Amino acid sequence: MDRLKMGLWSGFVLGLALALSACQMAVPTPATATKAAPREIRLSSSGLAVAGPTGFCIDPGSVKDEQGGSFVLLGSCTGLSGGSNLGRKASTAVLTLSVSGPLTDATPFDAAGVQAFFVSDAGRTVLSRSGNMATVTLLGSAIEGGTVFVHARDTSAPMINGLDDEYWRAFFVSGGRLMTATATPFSQAPMSSEGLKTALKQFAGVLARKNPT
Repeated sequence: MDRLKMGLWSGFVLGLALALSACQMAVPTPATATKAAPREIRLSSSGLAVAGPTGFCIDPGSVKDEQGGSFVLLGSCTGLSGGSNLGRKASTAVLTLSVSGPLTDATPFDAAGVQAFFVSDAGRTVLSRSGNMATVTLLGSAIEGGTVFVHARDTSAPMINGLDDEYWRAFFVSGGRLMTATATPFSQAPMSSEGLKTALKQFAGVLARKNPT
């Protein structure tokens, strides 16, 4: 693998490491009654705007905004505002976004190379929350509009108790940084795989519109 591609893979590993660090996070904390959960924030480290599809808000306690990389978790506005999600779990999910530090090379995003990488043992290791490729089953992948979508199952401990082990993840570059967006359903009443992918595509679409390159 040449130097330019190695720089890109390093960005992937860093971005995914930030997502894995969220494994230690607590369950999202509802906003106070006097302050609703925000629908959009701007990351000061990168200038990138983060917002989700309709019905999703940002968990302020999840935000890590650092020059070397950032992380944001989004959940249903109802749940984050102190309401009950019990009747909505099959129609909602938890969305996360990891943003890498600035990519050192101006290499165009190689979507086909990225897709091929995640079929490899090294790619499955990166996809695993525990760093163990044996926990990951790759269920499918696709390239749409220059974005790589990966459908996988990871039997590692969940990021938050109550989340399913199946997820959809999207990889793309915006503002010279690797963006890693993930949609994970609830285990007790999981959103369908197609619904999950749709939610992720909507999330990626919002991010792209908010951050034109």
